Amino acid sequence: MASGFPPKYSEDFVQSYLTPSQFLMLCLYTAQELQWDVHYISNRGIIAGTQNGLWKFNAEIKITIQSQTATIQSSSTGNEMFDLGKNKKQVKQFVEKFAAVKKTYAYHTLDENYEFIRERLVADEQDLLRLPEPGGLDIFKDFIAIFKPTHNYYFTPILLNLNILIFLAMLVSGVDAMSPDIHSLLQWGANYKPLTIKGQWWRLLSSCFIHIGLIHLLLNMYALLFIGLMLEPLLGKTRFIVTYLLTGIIASSTSLWWHDVSVSAGASGAIFGMYGVFLALLTTPLVEKSTRRPLFISIAIYIVYNLASGLKEGVDNAAHIGGILSGILFGYLMLPGLRKKKRVEEIDSIDS
Repeated sequence: MASGFPPKYSEDFVQSYLTPSQFLMLCLYTAQELQWDVHYISNRGIIAGTQNGLWKFNAEIKITIQSQTATIQSSSTGNEMFDLGKNKKQVKQFVEKFAAVKKTYAYHTLDENYEFIRERLVADEQDLLRLPEPGGLDIFKDFIAIFKPTHNYYFTPILLNLNILIFLAMLVSGVDAMSPDIHSLLQWGANYKPLTIKGQWWRLLSSCFIHIGLIHLLLNMYALLFIGLMLEPLLGKTRFIVTYLLTGIIASSTSLWWHDVSVSAGASGAIFGMYGVFLALLTTPLVEKSTRRPLFISIAIYIVYNLASGLKEGVDNAAHIGGILSGILFGYLMLPGLRKKKRVEEIDSIDS
């Protein structure tokens, strides 16, 4: 299973007795047989994309040829952090199809067809496939992109940035980075029943942005990033942020109802809410069938593990349970609207 942002998988394969131009033509024909959209071709290779439609897994496939060796890289074009083996499957599918296509073409036919398209190839001096591999700066830019809002990934980075900035502000004010004291947490807006029910109801929301130490922050932000990358494009940015805030408030309210004197803080209630939404949607045909089962198992394991870990002292499991139950409810309530959204996007895709 490839991971990263975006997740990718690459593999080398060797074809002896083929010239680079013959190799190139067979790669082109193989991509066409797989019904990939080949949008870039040079002497060095091709770049293509799958066309599986909206709401399904798609990838960009880059094939770079050097002598008798080709490197095939499949990269997710969605917002996944984990591809559940799909990029590897794309590469294996190409290699298998290549072997079948190779049997149908004579070498002289490949040479003749190459001469026919040679003048239309991207010039060597402009060839993207001849650029050097990404360096440290490029990798840093990719990392920074996680925190930059885009069209289908808008409120997730804003929430990441806001939580991190609030934590940094706490540190600047003198709060301990690893073990903040109760007084500091209360000053910054943690949820505490004796204060909240006496008119400080804003703590139900502010507590969702306060974290009890660096480890608490990092674990929650990783969980938020993972679910946000998958769920925000599915829901749309407005549904995503409204549901996040509502499940966070409900989680805080559940904690308030359950505990009398505990101080509660952290984004985990809202995050559990979003996992609950996704869990509900994974029981419907709204998510592609091939990914539904592995994702459902992965999300369910995450929830069960964290709820079990929450049995130990100091973890607010009441907020977790309130978040996930409200998230499941909201997931089913949003289902009719999401089905309509999917139909509209599919029609727009056909029209374009």
